[in-house]
Amino acid sequence: LASEKVGMCLHYFMAHVFGFILPIAVVWFLLTNPIVGAFYLLYATVTWMKLLSYIHANQDYRNVPEHLNNALTLISDLDEESLHMTYPSNVTLKNMYYYMLAPTLTYQMAYPRM
Repeated sequence: LASEKVGMCLHYFMAHVFGFILPIAVVWFLLTNPIVGAFYLLYATVTWMKLLSYIHANQDYRNVPEHLNNALTLISDLDEESLHMTYPSNVTLKNMYYYMLAPTLTYQMAYPRM
């Protein structure tokens, strides 16, 4: 298994290459319509920022001892499933998809429900 440092380097590399550098290259070399290119770069920038927030937040959750990790107590209006969520149980495809569709750029383990 790779060490945590190697894993984090791979996370950052993949986020920067596929989330930011590759879309710039596609717009620069392949797209001729500037409006389509602008929308594509806007979407790619938002996705890139979300991926970096996901990486940073989960790194913080991983490095903070569990008895100090009480971030969810500050959020009101959580459903029962989200009240007891801790790292690493928050690293699921369902959680990632919900975050990618949520109208926010900052990742949290859980979001308030209306």
